[in-house]
Amino acid sequence: MPNNRNAQTYMGLAKGKAPEVDVNGILRNLIFSRRHVSKVAAYTVLAKETGTYFNTTGATTAITFTLPAISEGPWEFKFINSVDLAMTVASGTADTMIGFNDVDLDSIAASTSGEMIGAIINAYCDGTKLWVSSEGSSEVTTFTLAD
Repeated sequence: MPNNRNAQTYMGLAKGKAPEVDVNGILRNLIFSRRHVSKVAAYTVLAKETGTYFNTTGATTAITFTLPAISEGPWEFKFINSVDLAMTVASGTADTMIGFNDVDLDSIAASTSGEMIGAIINAYCDGTKLWVSSEGSSEVTTFTLAD
C-alpha cells in the first residue's frame, strides 16, 4: 500500500499537475506502458494516440497508416508489420516526410516480397517537421520510399 506522499503524487498526476521527482531526478512509483493496437484495414492515425505501437496482426490485405498533420504535433508512433502483406505509412500532407536521403517523401513502405514480416517504421513529428525511419527484421529488409 503506498504511503500518503505517493498517493498524493499519483493524485497530482490525475489532476494534471507535474509529478514529484526525488533528489536523484527520478520519478518514483510511476508505471509507463506503451499502448499496442492491431489494425486490419487502412487507418488514419490521430495525434492524440501519440506513443502508440500499431501492428498488423490479423490483417488479410495490405494496410496503409495515414499520419496526422504535422501541425498537430508533437507526436510519435511505431508501426510493426506482423503479416506477409505490404504495410505503408503515409504522410497526412504530400511531400512533407523526411526519410533516408530525401526531404519530400509521401510515404515509406515495407512491401518487398519475403521482407515484410517484422518490418518496423517509426514516425516522429515535432510540430514543424516529420521524420520517418525504418527497422528491419534483418539487415537485408528493403523499404520503399515514395515521393
